[in-house]
Amino acid sequence: MISLSSETIEPMLNIMDKHNSGEDIKSKLSELLDYEDYRIELERYKNHPTGDRFTKDEFIEFFLNIRNVNQKSVFSKYLRLRRTDLIYIMDNLDYYRNLYTKIKKFSNEDVGKALKITHNGLPDNIRISEMKLIFSIGLGMSSGWIYKGYSQYDLKNVLDTNNDMNLYNTIAHECHHMGLSILIKDIDFSELSKNLDAYLIFLLSGEGLAIKFCNNYEGKLTSRLYTNEISDCVKKSLDYYLKNFDTIYLSLIDDIKKIRNKEYSNLAEVRKLFHSHYFYTDVEKNGEVIENYLLQPITYFLGADLWGLIFDIYGKEIMFECLKNPTQFFTFYNLALIKIGKEELQI
Repeated sequence: MISLSSETIEPMLNIMDKHNSGEDIKSKLSELLDYEDYRIELERYKNHPTGDRFTKDEFIEFFLNIRNVNQKSVFSKYLRLRRTDLIYIMDNLDYYRNLYTKIKKFSNEDVGKALKITHNGLPDNIRISEMKLIFSIGLGMSSGWIYKGYSQYDLKNVLDTNNDMNLYNTIAHECHHMGLSILIKDIDFSELSKNLDAYLIFLLSGEGLAIKFCNNYEGKLTSRLYTNEISDCVKKSLDYYLKNFDTIYLSLIDDIKKIRNKEYSNLAEVRKLFHSHYFYTDVEKNGEVIENYLLQPITYFLGADLWGLIFDIYGKEIMFECLKNPTQFFTFYNLALIKIGKEELQI
């Protein structure tokens, strides 16, 4: 069963209103955060693999002092980068109350439209049939996520139609992760531990395939699925990738060579390499590091180009076979590069 929830939005807006008026909202906020929609989000952040975690009590303390705290001093990156958004909502409560009335009209039929996009990018035997979609004012910086059969979408950064991202595509993207997890659940990682170069390419597939199939991506090596629709990616992030493609791709080739030269010895080391080289969001501009400049990290676009090329040339069946058996990727990918006249990019 697929269900929809937006029940925390109005109470959170009311709490923000009272907080603006100087009322003591600590107990009401604590009570609201015990609601299932926020409880699962807090669990996700508490267990987040990056280490930038926060708990319910830490969020409450942050929220109570949100206007007075020095942003740079906030201990968790996920809260630090969320502070401006939350203050913006607090300062525009009437606008977001009006937006909420529109969001309440979003139906299971609308979800079905999003899932149709999702299923276009999955094997025919994989269908998403159980999930809870949460529309809320998110607690941390993630504007959309999937976790344990829940998928959340933020009122400001996803549901607001003034943003670049299409809501249907965003829902489709997150649900694609759930479908892909079903496809790859039987992968033999002990075999991948002997082929660490294939493991790096495998790690690039998750966000890459979601962008390829759900955000109509067009990049350096792969074309849009729907030629009459625009590419639905964060423009600033995509522009950065396209501008720096040569450097990024040379880095990939170099990383593959190092892996093959045994400079990395296990899955954990390659995961660390992946996060540092392809999942970063901070970018240096004019000598200053700008936090979260890339709302969509490099892995989104590089992964879409690599795996999207396999799809463009060989179709879904071969692409999914390579995904289930990543050591096959290089053979098909390098042949595909020859077919499009870019054999100099072989890896």
